[in-house]
Amino acid sequence: MRNLNELECVEGVVYANVWQDNHIARIDPHTGEVTDGLTPRLLAPEEAGAADVANRNRIFACPRAFRVTAKLWPRVFEVEVVPDASPAS
Repeated sequence: MRNLNELECVEGVVYANVWQDNHIARIDPHTGEVTDGLTPRLLAPEEAGAADVANRNRIFACPRAFRVTAKLWPRVFEVEVVPDASPAS
Protein backbone atom coordinates (compact mmCIF):
# COMPACT_ATOMS: atom_id res chain seq x y z
CA MET A 1 0.00 0.00 0.00
CA ARG A 2 1.34 3.42 -0.91
CA ASN A 3 1.39 6.69 1.00
CA LEU A 4 1.23 5.27 4.52
CA ASN A 5 1.71 8.13 6.94
CA GLU A 6 1.72 8.84 10.68
CA LEU A 7 2.05 5.35 12.11
CA GLU A 8 0.66 4.70 15.59
CA CYS A 9 0.69 1.55 17.74
CA VAL A 10 -2.42 0.59 19.72
CA GLU A 11 -2.75 -2.71 21.59
CA GLY A 12 0.23 -4.17 19.69
CA VAL A 13 -1.15 -3.35 16.22
CA VAL A 14 0.19 -0.60 13.97
CA TYR A 15 -2.25 1.81 12.31
CA ALA A 16 -1.39 4.40 9.68
CA ASN A 17 -3.40 6.97 7.87
CA VAL A 18 -3.10 6.98 4.09
CA TRP A 19 -1.96 10.41 2.89
CA GLN A 20 -4.57 12.21 0.76
CA ASP A 21 -7.20 9.56 1.53
CA ASN A 22 -9.70 8.81 4.31
CA HIS A 23 -8.44 5.25 4.79
CA ILE A 24 -6.66 4.03 7.93
CA ALA A 25 -4.59 0.88 7.41
CA ARG A 26 -4.08 -1.86 10.00
CA ILE A 27 -0.56 -3.28 9.78
CA ASP A 28 0.85 -6.48 11.25
CA PRO A 29 3.90 -5.29 13.22
CA HIS A 30 5.74 -8.59 12.69
CA THR A 31 5.42 -8.82 8.90
CA GLY A 32 4.74 -5.21 7.88
CA GLU A 33 1.76 -6.39 5.82
CA VAL A 34 -1.44 -4.35 5.66
CA THR A 35 -3.99 -6.81 7.07
CA ASP A 36 -7.13 -4.70 7.21
CA GLY A 37 -8.31 -1.17 7.45
CA LEU A 38 -11.17 1.18 7.91
CA THR A 39 -12.53 4.27 6.27
CA PRO A 40 -14.20 6.29 8.98
CA ARG A 41 -17.05 8.55 8.00
CA LEU A 42 -17.16 10.61 11.15
CA LEU A 43 -18.34 13.99 9.98
CA ALA A 44 -21.90 14.76 9.00
CA PRO A 45 -22.19 15.57 5.26
CA GLU A 46 -22.76 19.28 5.98
CA GLU A 47 -19.56 19.37 8.10
CA ALA A 48 -17.45 17.40 5.63
CA GLY A 49 -17.92 19.93 2.85
CA ALA A 50 -16.41 22.71 4.97
CA ALA A 51 -13.71 20.61 6.63
CA ASP A 52 -11.13 20.43 3.83
CA VAL A 53 -10.89 16.65 3.97
CA ALA A 54 -8.12 16.76 1.35
CA ASN A 55 -5.82 16.88 4.38
CA ARG A 56 -7.49 13.63 5.52
CA ASN A 57 -7.07 11.83 8.79
CA ARG A 58 -4.58 12.38 11.55
CA ILE A 59 -4.39 9.62 14.15
CA PHE A 60 -3.05 9.75 17.70
CA ALA A 61 -2.55 6.64 19.81
CA CYS A 62 -4.03 6.41 23.28
CA PRO A 63 -4.66 3.33 25.44
CA ARG A 64 -6.97 0.84 23.63
CA ALA A 65 -8.02 3.49 21.11
CA PHE A 66 -6.86 6.13 18.72
CA ARG A 67 -8.08 9.61 18.00
CA VAL A 68 -8.92 10.78 14.49
CA THR A 69 -9.06 14.33 13.21
CA ALA A 70 -7.88 16.44 10.27
CA LYS A 71 -6.62 19.96 9.84
CA LEU A 72 -9.98 21.75 9.59
CA TRP A 73 -12.25 19.25 11.32
CA PRO A 74 -14.40 20.77 14.07
CA ARG A 75 -13.78 17.86 16.48
CA VAL A 76 -11.51 14.98 17.43
CA PHE A 77 -13.09 11.50 17.44
CA GLU A 78 -11.94 8.57 19.58
CA VAL A 79 -12.06 5.17 17.87
CA GLU A 80 -11.90 2.21 20.25
CA VAL A 81 -9.76 -0.76 19.27
CA VAL A 82 -11.77 -3.94 19.87
CA PRO A 83 -9.79 -7.21 19.80
CA ASP A 84 -10.84 -9.81 17.24
CA ALA A 85 -13.26 -12.30 18.79
CA SER A 86 -12.29 -15.94 18.50
CA PRO A 87 -15.01 -18.33 17.35
CA ALA A 88 -16.42 -20.50 20.11
CA SER A 89 -15.31 -24.13 20.02
